[in-house]
Amino acid sequence: MEEMKASNGSTVKDVVKSAKAKVDALKAKLAKAVAQVKKLASNTTTTAKVESKETTTTVVKQKRTTTTQKATITSQKATTVERKTTTAEEKATTTEKKAKAKVDALKAKLAKAVAQVKKLASNTTTTAKVESKETTTTVVKQKRTTTTQKATITSQKATTVERKTTTAEEKATTTEKKATTTKEKATTTEKKATTAKEKATTTEQKATTAEQTTATSEKKSDTTIAKDEGKDKKGDAKKPDPSFGWPAEVYWPRLFCWSVMNKDNPQEVSTMKMQVKLHIGISSCERFAVLSGVRMYLGEGHKWKNGTAVKVYSWRNPAKAVPMGNLQAGDETNSFKNTEIFINAWNILLSSKIMEGDIDWIIKADPDAVFFPERLRKHVKPFSWGKQTKTPMYFKNCNYKGPKLYGALEVFNQAAMLKLNKHMAWCTGLPWGGWGEDEFIDKCMIRLSAKALQDYKLVGDHRCMSAECEATDRASFHDYKSPELYQNCWNRSKNSEKYIKKMAQGHFFCCTSPGNHADPCNTCNPGASTKPNQGWCGSSKRQCKGCGGGSEWCKFDKKKKKNVAA
Repeated sequence: MEEMKASNGSTVKDVVKSAKAKVDALKAKLAKAVAQVKKLASNTTTTAKVESKETTTTVVKQKRTTTTQKATITSQKATTVERKTTTAEEKATTTEKKAKAKVDALKAKLAKAVAQVKKLASNTTTTAKVESKETTTTVVKQKRTTTTQKATITSQKATTVERKTTTAEEKATTTEKKATTTKEKATTTEKKATTAKEKATTTEQKATTAEQTTATSEKKSDTTIAKDEGKDKKGDAKKPDPSFGWPAEVYWPRLFCWSVMNKDNPQEVSTMKMQVKLHIGISSCERFAVLSGVRMYLGEGHKWKNGTAVKVYSWRNPAKAVPMGNLQAGDETNSFKNTEIFINAWNILLSSKIMEGDIDWIIKADPDAVFFPERLRKHVKPFSWGKQTKTPMYFKNCNYKGPKLYGALEVFNQAAMLKLNKHMAWCTGLPWGGWGEDEFIDKCMIRLSAKALQDYKLVGDHRCMSAECEATDRASFHDYKSPELYQNCWNRSKNSEKYIKKMAQGHFFCCTSPGNHADPCNTCNPGASTKPNQGWCGSSKRQCKGCGGGSEWCKFDKKKKKNVAA
């Protein structure tokens, strides 16, 4: 079949080839345009990043320049977060605008390319129809199909770009939301920091006020510590004083009690603080004091009308540490050679005049001596009235090779202390270098011609006149060297008091030698009856049964009006 010619003399193949060339050229232009768009987008992003970094650097430098040295750490963090948030917002906005502009330009170019392809296809179809409708139609259809497919692919690519743009917009929106959230968190953090700062300021103000109140209170109490304050004009009770104790049950004779505490012994310090906290031991006397190498806080004392408690501190006793005594080396004690410490302590107390005024007896108790002031009052009451109170007196509490004074609990009347205040030089002139403090004060009282009273039930001491904590006739027990041991003994003794009271109400007793075993409780031989608190056998039924095969635990029956086995 002969080749058909177009009206201009060209063959159909030449027309198709020319059309294909134009399409290829159009494709190349389109690819170049797409590459330019991508490059432009990349350059835009890079430029935005550079601009963002430069902007961020400039802002940071400006902020660093204007930031003051007094800005808190929390405020700096909040400012930094706010800067980053603002930069992120600006960057997102710029990127979004540029991306939209590039997409719009790409769409416009794509639409123009599609229009050109359609126009070219239309012209090609018209020319081909002149020579050969069938051949031209077939070829044009094929080209149109190919062109349409390529246009579709280009459209799909544009759609993909549009989707990516939409995704970028969504990411920008998400970034903006995150930035907003970060900004809100930063604001919240700043508010919390401000609130914390205000609370700290308030706390500091309260602390300052409390410190001023305490200082005023301490100043007042220091002024009156050596005097009996009496009553005010309206007849109100005495004002709180750090030396005021918490007496229980019995309030006469009036006692001033004191201890010397070793500041370097944590068990001793804890024991003294426990006594103040629980209002037991020396702190349950009318007045009390603790002396130590440094002024140390011991706890709260009595309260003012506004509810503020005075603070109890130890009195400073500036004395050096001392060694243990050595009997083989010529010392007269194997305990601490602590005489100088106690001479200083006596001088401090005497010069303060705290033992004068409304005080009848002065008691020195060791920190590890479990002490019951209400029981001591029963021991000293017979010597606390009439003219005898003018006579200097003290107690010897140990019967070992003759009457001796053991230092766990030392008891003196006020007259003895007044005389000691006048003639301390008589005592410090004694050769006390190898003595313990108890031997010093014993020989000092002898030097002052004080009357020595004997009471061997004052103390249950493991070294002399031993007794366990259940013995309620003892005013003190020694030695219990920790808060736990001290409180355990105190509780045991208090529980024993309740038991003894119950036994006394029931008239219980132990008969260790009955005259008639058929009726032991009513035929007990003289001297064989032991009541509670009078001996080991009378302490309980179990202990009574352990005092011999014929022992019987008895009580008085009110209905039968006679003694019966309990």
